[in-house]
Parts: sequence; structure tokens; C-alpha cells
Amino acid sequence: MEMTFEDAAQLQIGTRAHILDNGKPLNIAPGVNLEVETLDTTSGELNIDCGLFKVGDKTVLVVTGSTPRDYIDYNFRPFGILRTKGIKKSDSTAEYKQEFDELLAGLALPANDLHFGFLLLAARVLWFVKKNRTAIGTDKPDFIVGHSLGAAACQILGAALDVPTICFASPQVVKRKAISGDDNPFRASAHSQWKIFNVVWKKDFVTRGYRALRYRSLGHREVLEMHENYRVKLKLAKPKLPIHHFMADYLSLLKIDRAKPYQQVSMKWWDGTRPIPPEAP
Repeated sequence: MEMTFEDAAQLQIGTRAHILDNGKPLNIAPGVNLEVETLDTTSGELNIDCGLFKVGDKTVLVVTGSTPRDYIDYNFRPFGILRTKGIKKSDSTAEYKQEFDELLAGLALPANDLHFGFLLLAARVLWFVKKNRTAIGTDKPDFIVGHSLGAAACQILGAALDVPTICFASPQVVKRKAISGDDNPFRASAHSQWKIFNVVWKKDFVTRGYRALRYRSLGHREVLEMHENYRVKLKLAKPKLPIHHFMADYLSLLKIDRAKPYQQVSMKWWDGTRPIPPEAP
């Protein structure tokens, strides 16, 4: 099975309500060639919103975007020093020490080089995946798809687990200096293959939020623009709100990119044979 970026976008859109509403019927767009079976979704008690799905013969982990609660629990915790009422005592970092250790070992990076809140979310999602290893038949999914906050966690998961990962509206997750230099342990490790691909909209404020702290994304990062002439020609809807962050708008961006003479995002995401080039420093 090969997954296109459009497949990933439709899967993210179609499963979001199913995940957030804890079992709402799946709503994959008509005509989309995705046969989706739910393996498991999280409940609110874990303070994470993700699901494992069988798509064809592959298992896909989908992690959704932010809710207002998530900003307090994760986004606003870059240094791991903020304590809030939103984090339950049972959800302490010690609760997920094994998952923290696995992620950091896979990345060959210390925790203080990563955005702490995003690392915490990635650890909780990894716990969810491991809980379902019997259902998926292995210790990790075949593909990972994330949006917004979910894309932040997915970058870390994809790099640590060496899994092809598609991220929409991705925040920056790692200190730039931590992964620079040819002799860096991160660059020398298995994920120098860069199976993580970030699709971001130039006007999306979330994708620029941590640059001031000198953070960057993991993997390749392609910045797209909403060319008005193509949007009108393709009869695509205008963005609903000026924050330029919704998945429906990202799907429109992909359609515009396909219509241009030169495509910034390739049609096929991952066929298992070629590495993705790294983001320029």
C-alpha cells in the first residue's frame, strides 16, 4: 500500500470527529479510496486524542489537532516547568518514564533539546500504541498522520520509531542547534532517512510559533501558499477563518499544488525505497 498526501488529509479529516466524540461514525469523504476500520481510539481521560485504524492492509496512527485544553497541557510547556490543573496527578511524567526513555533513545537526543509538552504528548501516544500492540500485530504502526499539536507529537514519534509520517500544520519541536552539524548523533542515526514530511501553509501562525525560541521541525518541511487564481479556477472555498489552520484548507492547498506546473509535494508519499531530503538549515 502507498499513501498519498490526499489520503492522509482525508483520513485526518474523516477520523477527527470519530476520535474526539469517542466513537462517532467514521465520515471518510465519498469517492475517497480508503477502506478504514477502527482498531481503537483514546478517551479524554488520557488528555490525548488519537486513534489506530486499519487502512487496507496497513495500520495508521492518527493524532488530531489542538483543543483549548491542549494548549495548557502541552503547547504552553516548552521547558517542562509549567504545572497546571489540566494535568492530572496520575498523568505525571514518571507515569510514562519507559515511553520517554524509548523516544529519547530512538532520537539520540536529550529531553532538554525537545519541546517538553510535545515530548510528553508523544510519550502518551506511544503508551496508547503499545497498549494496542496485539490489535495491530506489532510494536508500531505502518504510517503516522498528524495535524497541529498532533503533528508535533507525530514528528517525534516518526523519527524515534523510524515510521513514515505525514504532518500537517506542524509546529517546531526541537532546538535547531541540537540537530545541526555532520557529526551530530541524530544525523548519524537511522532516521537520517527523514521519513517525516511536514506540509505547512505560509500564513498558518501555528507553524511559526516556536521559531522565536530557535526551534525547528524534524524531517522535511514544505511551505505552500494559497494562490488565489488557482483557488478560483478550481472552485475551492475560501478559508473559513483568518488563522489558516484547518485541515479542509490544507486539502485545498494540496489541490492547488497539484494544479501548478511545478509540484512542491510529490503525489506519492512513501514507497519504502527512497529517503526524504532533510529540511534546509
